[in-house]
Amino acid sequence: MMKPKFIRSVFDKLVQPSSRLFLWGLVLAVLYFSFYLVKIVLLKNDQNNYPPNSSWAVAVFAGLVVVLLIVYYWSSRVFLEYPKLKLILFFSAVFSVILLFIQPFCSADLFHYILYPKIVLVYHHNPYITPLIDYSGDILFRLGSPIKMWLNSPLVYGPVWLLLSIVFTFWSLSSVGLALFSFKLMATIFFFGCLLLVYKILDHIGSRNKNLAVALFAWSPLILIESVNNGHNDIVMLFFLLLAFFCLVKEKYFWVLPIIILSILIKYVPIILAPFIFLYLWRRCQRDQKRILIWSVFFSLSLFVLFYLPFWHGWSTLHGAIFMSVEYNLKGLSILGYIIQPFYEWLKMDLFFSGLGPLGFISLICRLVFAYFYFYLLFKVRPNNINDLLKLCCWVVGLVFLTITFYLQPWYFVVPLGLMVLVDSWPKRWFILINLFAFLIYFFFVFELFFVFCLFFVLDLYFNWFLIKEIRRIKNVILVKK
Repeated sequence: MMKPKFIRSVFDKLVQPSSRLFLWGLVLAVLYFSFYLVKIVLLKNDQNNYPPNSSWAVAVFAGLVVVLLIVYYWSSRVFLEYPKLKLILFFSAVFSVILLFIQPFCSADLFHYILYPKIVLVYHHNPYITPLIDYSGDILFRLGSPIKMWLNSPLVYGPVWLLLSIVFTFWSLSSVGLALFSFKLMATIFFFGCLLLVYKILDHIGSRNKNLAVALFAWSPLILIESVNNGHNDIVMLFFLLLAFFCLVKEKYFWVLPIIILSILIKYVPIILAPFIFLYLWRRCQRDQKRILIWSVFFSLSLFVLFYLPFWHGWSTLHGAIFMSVEYNLKGLSILGYIIQPFYEWLKMDLFFSGLGPLGFISLICRLVFAYFYFYLLFKVRPNNINDLLKLCCWVVGLVFLTITFYLQPWYFVVPLGLMVLVDSWPKRWFILINLFAFLIYFFFVFELFFVFCLFFVLDLYFNWFLIKEIRRIKNVILVKK
């Protein structure tokens, strides 16, 4: 009689949420460690290729990602029952340590990031006026295998990013391994800084789901791999963006715009969000506060000038930024571009726009569509609170991805995920769905994948909003009749 009771007690302990959370944490840690094993076992003869050219390695990586996302999904279900913050942060630290010591598996950008501070400290050149092709003999150039269209472009990121790179790598540039570690360490520090800000923002708002939001962010495979393992600078950009939102909810309005400028000077993407945040502040401020906001604008502009000053070499200093915003996006089609491409030939547009060519015409239409919806959202939609503002920022980033970004990459989703996790009224399963979508970009053509994503998104909305609403309405009608 004692044996069944003992088995039942052991089973009850194992099925407790805390035990399940611990178990999923261990499974995820093993999966992240397996990335290292894949590198050792499958890439012995392919050491210098990142991402790897081995078809076996890619197949195994795809399998690992699928299992990783399934475990993450089941972990998220436990978060709902038992969002124990200490345990979540403990395993997040374990995942980070594992990924910190694994070489980048899916991206070569980290090698370019290290090359730019090396250009300053070793070659004593200005990376804003010298293109990458000038350093083709450097080992970091060869390991990074840069995209061809980047070769003739100077640094495309802001000076704050370059200065942070110098601070974290000046001691380690003599060794590629040490430089990789120091750069990834920077990404890890900013990753945990983002975690802290997510908690602080939601705590100040009074959200009941703050532990759940932190858990989803802390265990997100996409954010962990693209930030800690691949060292992408999106996590640093997100940190300053979240810091600006933290100042906003704390009503420290003077510091919001200067901090957004710091985010822009990491990577220029937040420049599209700055007008929305400024208008939100302007509408909320009283007359005396508006004077402070105007001074904040002047201070922000002075920061912009101050950070560019050490590298300024005439207007050619901004060539990299112009390259990213104009030339780079004219090399291919966005998702909207692929949708409207058949209409170019069907309507015989080449008869009227032969000078532009099909690519130029489609790019022009995409920019006009972007401009229309962007300014419509800017002047017609008025967010009433921080939650509405975060939603609006997510929609704006989505508009950019849809209309004018042609080379969509998984790490681009780090910023919208960091904003989305703060939105209380949106279902958290969307966060998981975007993790899945972003990872699939590694293996599928973006245009086709976009329609799959839209189909899932529409079905999700239908089953979890319209259908449930209709079922409730029918139940209410039946109850009234009774």
